[in-house]
Amino acid sequence: MIQVERRLLGLGLASALVVLSSGCFGSRGGIRNIPPSRMPDVPKLAAASEKAATRVQVVSQKFLQANPGLGFTPIFLTIGVSEKALFHLADGRIYITEAMVQQCKDDSQLMALLSLEVARMAIENEELRPYSERVPPVQVPLSRDVANSSRSADQTDVAELAKFEKRNPRLTRSRRGELEPNVLARTYLAKTTVHPDTIEKVEGIYRAAQGQSQVEKQLTGADPALRGAQ
Repeated sequence: MIQVERRLLGLGLASALVVLSSGCFGSRGGIRNIPPSRMPDVPKLAAASEKAATRVQVVSQKFLQANPGLGFTPIFLTIGVSEKALFHLADGRIYITEAMVQQCKDDSQLMALLSLEVARMAIENEELRPYSERVPPVQVPLSRDVANSSRSADQTDVAELAKFEKRNPRLTRSRRGELEPNVLARTYLAKTTVHPDTIEKVEGIYRAAQGQSQVEKQLTGADPALRGAQ
């Protein structure tokens, strides 16, 4: 069984490497392409149980199908260790340990937990994106009633701006100007069958797993290019 599970994990990482080498990440924003020579060694990773790995795969696919406009495509991988950890690397991979999966009472909580990490990745991606990709391609004038301008907003411009906003959702900031993962994660869940308030049930679990874990150190070593922002 261990050999089968290790093979499943190996196949998952192999698929991840194929996607990475094909350039699916980095087409927009700050998700960086990492050379295959700097990828983690598969044998170093402990295989998760088939139950946990399948659960993460099914839930993550439902999440991605409901949120096609992320601007990047994360790959979700499950590691079979007792340490509670959830983190992402700079190339778009999200790792969750089996112990972390077991903290979720149901699949709704698991999706909420994964959405928080995706939101964190999206925020980092937004901050690294070129300015030209973060501003609308058109300028929409205010209506005469609002700005006393000579003409109302052109409907074509309004439609184009709406398309831009749909592709590039505005990220809510706190009073200190910081982007909030929990707020963005709620917008993701609103597009799924999971109620956005589920975020509140997993925020404690998520916060407890913050900070670089031993398994993350094992994956990245001393190479800072592999890590997401801390």
